[in-house]
Amino acid sequence: MASASYIGTGPPDRDPTITDDGVTTAKIQDDAVTTAKIDSGAVGTTEIANNAVDGTKIALTGNVQGNVMYYSGTDWVILAPGTSGEALKTSGAGANPTWGAVSSTGDFADGGDTATVNRTLGNNDNFAMGFETNAINWLNINTDGIPQITGGLSANKDTAGVGTTLSAGITNSVTTIPITSSTGFPATGTVGVGTEEITYTGVAGNTLTGATRGANSTTAAAHSSSDAIGTVFSTPSNYNALSAGPVGIAVGSTITLGTDSTWTVV
Repeated sequence: MASASYIGTGPPDRDPTITDDGVTTAKIQDDAVTTAKIDSGAVGTTEIANNAVDGTKIALTGNVQGNVMYYSGTDWVILAPGTSGEALKTSGAGANPTWGAVSSTGDFADGGDTATVNRTLGNNDNFAMGFETNAINWLNINTDGIPQITGGLSANKDTAGVGTTLSAGITNSVTTIPITSSTGFPATGTVGVGTEEITYTGVAGNTLTGATRGANSTTAAAHSSSDAIGTVFSTPSNYNALSAGPVGIAVGSTITLGTDSTWTVV
């Protein structure tokens, strides 16, 4: 009777057949089966278990941490690591990916946008949009267009409510203005004292420098020590402002409303 345990040509009791599952991995020497021993197309997806082939079985040369594998149109190839700080860039269908410098000249560029066209920031769908710093959503625009501002809306103290007094008297022509305290005054701006407005270009200690007297069609005049002096906040034409709470104006400060401007206090 033929034995199913052997394969060969003789003696007659050896049958050249192999039972199902008769050859196991234990019967095959390591590295004994090469591609030369396997017919082309003999091993298909049905012969390979799901997730059985990992990256160690893919013959891509130059394995280096940071490599990116992509399809070149004819084969799977490697894109070597780029330079630190670069980003992976696509050129669209039919082109290979590349590394490139990250461009930051759009609406969200640090320091602002240098383009010469209008920009629109927002959603094209029916969702609210918020502005967040330090994990707090300070400004939220609802889908109905109504803004919600955490903590309320207030005037900018640096330009709308800064006041002090003159620390010494001045003539109608001096270009340095001594003040008791420069705290809160912007680096350049316009101040009012009496009926005169004065523009200045710098702050040195408690002195406003580079003053132009009689600004904005006012008349230069002499002023005494301890006279109130403060910043001038002017609104442009058709400027509308809504205050969400009390707005305190420092003694000496001036608010000038432009033509058709409106402030609504609620």
